[in-house]
Amino acid sequence: MKFLMLRINKVNNETLKIYLLFLFWFYISLAGAQTVTGTITNGTTSEPIEDALVIAKNGDEVVSYTYTDINGYYNLKVNNFAEITLTASSLGFASKNLKIRFIESQVNHVSDFQLNEKTETLTTVVLKADEKIKINRDTISFRISAFKDASERTVEDMLKKLPGIEVDDDGNIRALGKPIQKILIEGDDLADSNYKVISKNLDITVLDKIEIINNYDENPVLKQFLSSENIVLNLKLKKDKKSVLFGKAEIGGGIENRFLGDVNLGVINPLVKLLNLANTNNTGSPADRQFGVYTYSPIGFNDFTKDFSINQNPIVFLSGSTNELNTENYIENTSFSNNLLINKRFSDSIKLRNSLYYYNDSFEQYYKSEYQYFVEPKDIFFKEQNSFNQQKFNLSNDLKITFTPTKDRNITVANTLTFLNGTSKNSLLFNEENIQETLQNKTREQETQIQLTQKIKSGAVVIDFYVGSKKLDQIFQILPNTFIADSVNQNTLSYSDYNTILDYQGLDASLVFKNNKTSYSFTGGFQHINETIKTKSYLGFQNQNEKIDSLSGRNTARSLIPHLQFKIEEELYQDVLLYANLDAIWNSYNKNNFSNNFFLPNPSAGLRIRKTKTGTYHFKYSYISEIPRLNYLTDNFMIKSYRNLSLGISKPEALKSHSYTFNYTFSKVEKRILFNVSATHRKFLNQVSFKNSLGQNTDITQSIFSPGQKLWLFQASFTSYIDPINTSVKIGYQKQFSEQAVIINNKNTKLKNNTSQYYLSGTTYLKGVVNFKFLANYTVNAGENGRNTIRNERYKFELKTIFNINKVFIATLESKGYLVSSQFYETNNAEIEFRPKGKNWTLGLKIINIFNDKEYIFENSSDYVQTATVFEAVPRYGILYGRFRF
Repeated sequence: MKFLMLRINKVNNETLKIYLLFLFWFYISLAGAQTVTGTITNGTTSEPIEDALVIAKNGDEVVSYTYTDINGYYNLKVNNFAEITLTASSLGFASKNLKIRFIESQVNHVSDFQLNEKTETLTTVVLKADEKIKINRDTISFRISAFKDASERTVEDMLKKLPGIEVDDDGNIRALGKPIQKILIEGDDLADSNYKVISKNLDITVLDKIEIINNYDENPVLKQFLSSENIVLNLKLKKDKKSVLFGKAEIGGGIENRFLGDVNLGVINPLVKLLNLANTNNTGSPADRQFGVYTYSPIGFNDFTKDFSINQNPIVFLSGSTNELNTENYIENTSFSNNLLINKRFSDSIKLRNSLYYYNDSFEQYYKSEYQYFVEPKDIFFKEQNSFNQQKFNLSNDLKITFTPTKDRNITVANTLTFLNGTSKNSLLFNEENIQETLQNKTREQETQIQLTQKIKSGAVVIDFYVGSKKLDQIFQILPNTFIADSVNQNTLSYSDYNTILDYQGLDASLVFKNNKTSYSFTGGFQHINETIKTKSYLGFQNQNEKIDSLSGRNTARSLIPHLQFKIEEELYQDVLLYANLDAIWNSYNKNNFSNNFFLPNPSAGLRIRKTKTGTYHFKYSYISEIPRLNYLTDNFMIKSYRNLSLGISKPEALKSHSYTFNYTFSKVEKRILFNVSATHRKFLNQVSFKNSLGQNTDITQSIFSPGQKLWLFQASFTSYIDPINTSVKIGYQKQFSEQAVIINNKNTKLKNNTSQYYLSGTTYLKGVVNFKFLANYTVNAGENGRNTIRNERYKFELKTIFNINKVFIATLESKGYLVSSQFYETNNAEIEFRPKGKNWTLGLKIINIFNDKEYIFENSSDYVQTATVFEAVPRYGILYGRFRF
């Protein structure tokens, strides 16, 4: 026992020594810690800059960082170094570096910074605004808490409530009347033009502010001397979400085996920004809606961030029918998606952005349609009853590496890979005949673009090299074969195998200059395109297939396209810009046994008057000439549906048209006023049209060239805030008119379509228990075909009522009503949440189709077709969920 006690005392003594030694070194390290404090202000106005980033480096190693508070103050702790470099930066300001040498025993150091606004942002003046909206030069900042009514879940929900921002039904975003280029998070890009994965998934509660940034240019060389017309959104996080793991987890279940799960994970700091956005559900929210096709086109003279991607056109489209309802009311789905977004800064000169997208979708819908074609010699009428099912698998990766060795050189390498598999099935009843359509899609795409920008005297050199390869395989089956008489009795199968291959390569080089108020560029380059469509169609009899020669063939088009371009922009007066673009293209074109050399001039000119007291004006004229794509030029018939065969044009010709556009925007965001007008007229000298042979059971279509097509588009909207009733109101009008010459059943016909839409929408910002979002819409369609005039009217009403009881109980009732051809129907969904104060969890209940409606009816009219579609409603169900935020 005595020996044991001696051993314990010895161990305790040794432990005590280690513990004391640890405390000694701990206090020594604390004593050696150094603190750097100071303020960061605007060098022009001396106003403090909030959320500016301060980074401390020892050589190339980042040793510490912090952000400034509302007064521009920062407090930075670093280890014991003889010398460090401080870098202060903020979006819209030029960064500034400062070396600090610590003298022996110095612990505290004070360093203040004055940051100068970047040269590309010196085009506006500083405005004062209330606490909800702040305007500083080219940045408009919205404090989110001032616009929330507690019903918002995602960034998109919030954007719909901010003045000057519009979100359409597909999730595309416009700010101050212009489409945005991308969404940034704390000044960095994570998703490029695929910004909907952020706007539709990111939880709004992690954000403090949303900014609209004008004159955005991510090329550090060009923005030294060129202005930009690009516009982006920037999301600012709450301070407690910076530099820590944050996110949310939501899980729910309900009757009819309903489920949902949603996870956000994020880490945002100066060196790495990471978001993982995952979702799974069978509550009518398909995953592919966040990946809609969106291509951003740069605006103005500075369009050198071009996307040279060429889209591949499928031969067969087999998809369900859509309408204006929420998808949760008429679509049954099972979906899973995961989006991993990373922006990593390896050093001051190397930065990487990578976006990995994955989704797996399966959805069903049921609907009945009645079609009436107003054609000679007599009208055609038929019915369909559809049971549609679709499955999709998508895996894609978007990588971009930026290398900026000096301020005068920038290199970017971008690569995109896409894998997409899908199967669509439509079991339909056509005039009492059962027909099964099945389409299998397999897509493989790879695109790479490398850009070098080098500063030279009075300008820069921009060189782009790009290459792309896309392959689409489609297998389309119809059982029974509806194109052969008595095929139903024979139980035959039509089987078509379509292989589409698109390869392209190109090189563009531009010399860009600016001399006082004149900007101009010379561009030369070439592009090589090789496109192939191979078709094999078979007629299946039991266990053997018979090839159909008239529905099989190989179509190949090759183009070698050199081009020369000269652009010039002259600032006649302050913010009055006159520009011209002379683009000459030569296309050495070969298709099957046809070859020709086409000269394709594409000049344009315009006038921009921007940021005046009365608004911004833009006038533009363009002459457009192009060669149609190969899918319009096939030499063999192709099966497009159970009743449609399609044939292309044998000899291509250049399509030519005149385009006239006008845009006007007046915005006073601090007063929440936005007035926008746009008008477009396009007159086609010739265009691809069609020749139809319509029968009761078949639709045979041949593409043709026809003259005289016209297109008019006009829209006007006015948004204002009515202070006495704390309500934001938007009124608008849209009109579309088109005219096209076609041949239907051997009769030359001029088709006319005229659509007008009037709408009123609004959002209340009341301080009481109840708030509202409302919409009233009236749409009228009119079509003419030389023999009949078809007219269709539709009224639409929406009301969303939000009850907020002590910020603890949040209830939402959403009702939509439609009046179509004197028939009224509606959808009603409800949701209630319990959010206990001081807690980071929420419980909720959501009910879909409260009154258990059975169906919804929509009618559409065009020039010679009238359609009535009855959608089967998703039966009423409820789902209980819980949400945890951290």
